[in-house]
Amino acid sequence: MKLNRLIGRFTGRRRLGALQRNDPDSVIVLPTPRRVPDELGVLAGTVSLALNRHGAKSVGFFRAADGGGFDSVGIIKDKYEGVRSRSGIAGQSIVDGLSGSTDHLVESIADSYERFRKDNQGMDFVVLEGFWLPGHSDGFMHEVNSKLATRLGCNVIANVDCQEDSKVSVASYAEELVRELRRRLVHVTGVILVGGSGRGLRKFMESRPFPFAGLIPKDKLLSSPTFSDLRDQLDADVLCGTKSLEGTVNSKKVSIATGYDVRDVMVERLELHKTSLIRFIHDNGGLVSIEELEARFELDKDVLTALDVDKDGMIREEDIVDYSNATLIVTSFDRTDILLSVFLSELSVQDSGKYSGVIVSSYLGGSGLKEIVDNAAEAYKLRLGSDHRSLPPVMGVKTALHATVKNLRRVTPQLSKQSERKIDRTIENFRKFVDPDVILQSISQPKSQVVTPSMFQHQFLQRAAKKQRRIVLPEGTEPRILLAAQELLRKHVADIVLLGNEQEIRSVAGANAIEINGAEIIDPNSSSRTQKYVEEFVKLRRKKGATVDMAKDALQDMNYFGTMMVQCGDADGMVSGSINTTAATVRPALQLIKTKENISIVSSVFFMCLPDKVLVYGDCAINPKPTSSELSQIAVTSAHTAAQFGITPTVAMLSFSSGDRATSPEVRLVSEAVKLARKLDPELKIYGPIQYDAAVSPSCLHVSRQRRTRLDA
Repeated sequence: MKLNRLIGRFTGRRRLGALQRNDPDSVIVLPTPRRVPDELGVLAGTVSLALNRHGAKSVGFFRAADGGGFDSVGIIKDKYEGVRSRSGIAGQSIVDGLSGSTDHLVESIADSYERFRKDNQGMDFVVLEGFWLPGHSDGFMHEVNSKLATRLGCNVIANVDCQEDSKVSVASYAEELVRELRRRLVHVTGVILVGGSGRGLRKFMESRPFPFAGLIPKDKLLSSPTFSDLRDQLDADVLCGTKSLEGTVNSKKVSIATGYDVRDVMVERLELHKTSLIRFIHDNGGLVSIEELEARFELDKDVLTALDVDKDGMIREEDIVDYSNATLIVTSFDRTDILLSVFLSELSVQDSGKYSGVIVSSYLGGSGLKEIVDNAAEAYKLRLGSDHRSLPPVMGVKTALHATVKNLRRVTPQLSKQSERKIDRTIENFRKFVDPDVILQSISQPKSQVVTPSMFQHQFLQRAAKKQRRIVLPEGTEPRILLAAQELLRKHVADIVLLGNEQEIRSVAGANAIEINGAEIIDPNSSSRTQKYVEEFVKLRRKKGATVDMAKDALQDMNYFGTMMVQCGDADGMVSGSINTTAATVRPALQLIKTKENISIVSSVFFMCLPDKVLVYGDCAINPKPTSSELSQIAVTSAHTAAQFGITPTVAMLSFSSGDRATSPEVRLVSEAVKLARKLDPELKIYGPIQYDAAVSPSCLHVSRQRRTRLDA
């Protein structure tokens, strides 16, 4: 019979154990490649909904990586008092140190998240912001986030950036993203489009095969840079107007020093009717067609088209509210006449507000320009009863005029804790355009129960770290064993004992740059324990004729010495077999430790960590030709081993034929073993005889059952 006659198949459902009960539910919000401002609204809105459900002291916020885009941790902390928040890894330096390995990067983020949870006991729910750092490809970030979601077992809300794509291409991209995430066993509970345009796309998305949560349209306020952005990105000195730094800059209304834009008559009319327009659009549901506004208010169609942010022929109330016709002046340091003209205009009640601000190029400091600003501020204060901070912002930059204009085009809108108006708008947009029921479903649903290889390994290591057992490694001079020991010591998973000559072990470790200072090294040739082990060996093997000399010879073998450490209680377990044969590893345990009560045969299992699931194979190493009774014991003990590792098993007992139809001795042996195994553990789910493909593939099992039905007919 073949070696792999039994497979304990993990169904992907976790056993409810101590690890799982205390885990807070969580959701990961995946960022878009551009990380647009509206994503802050999704994060803040999700936190707000979680707060309404769980209470302020029970919600946490965790950002996977700190090093790019808006400060979501700081903003969330300021916006929602009591929410515990933290950033994970520290930006690009960590990523560079991990040499592009997504697995190590995910583990680093997950470790930071676990520490956050440990430091903040009592959290019922955590909102995680997915991994995003500038300079990384979309594929790299999606791979990290999908692995992180499966590693932590989180539900996922996916943001999709519409940009300027058609509704068909946006929908196709969203479907492909969800399909890829699901292929990686990620549980997608909501999809949100950001920066979309018009009702047509929203209706089109509602028919897609995934949980569509809403479309947040492009917002002119959020897509426009502020004077704070200009200050930060142009490295400018603010000479006056600090109160107006959060005002937006209209990139289409920039004038270079040689002259001023003359206001268009139709633009003046738009300014004249601005209040009436806002009221009319508000009274008509917040959305009115360009044609209707053109006819009712006698406005130029080109002006209205310029206001149409969504490019769908409709004007929103926000489009008019955010409209600003004020001009940004860019002038050089020697054109003080331009600066004076701006200030004189602002001092005029009629022309006040004509200019949004001034950028002075080739500015290297000095008192001349500052004196003009201070005099204008004093005049402004006397004329209008205000101080100079209410003047339009005036900034000085070191670059020449044309370089300044070029740099100005590169300024992008940002979000900071001081951008209160923009922050409030992102949250307002979330509440207005996102279906709260879909997000609440993401918050309410329990964590995904799929057990991926990374989750399995993490849970195993976590449970081991809580026990902190003493593990002996007989193959102390093998570099792979030393590397594993280093990792276990670094993560505080176990106390490690290495067997062998200390000088040789340290030499091998040094040659491979491996740190093993936390491990205990025992040389059997000089150990004080050897005499005790010799006596115990003789006692255990007396019926087999063992003598003191035989015991001393046997204990020169590292596997025998390690096994005696376990037998005598000096170690909790032994791991061997990387350079020793299976027989050499198992033989000492068979002779000295024996089998459990009511178990007559020793067997083995392999944990096979496949890309999307974990399978347990038994017995593929020790028993080449078991009887039906032995095979039944192998099945039950393999299942119990699976349960010890935190997963509820379903056992498939393999044969070259499914069912009881075949009359060959091999199939009858497996069939009898199935009956015996069910008697040994009536609660265990056991299937067989069954072929391998039917055991691991639901579709193959379905075909197999259909074939059997036809044969029965």
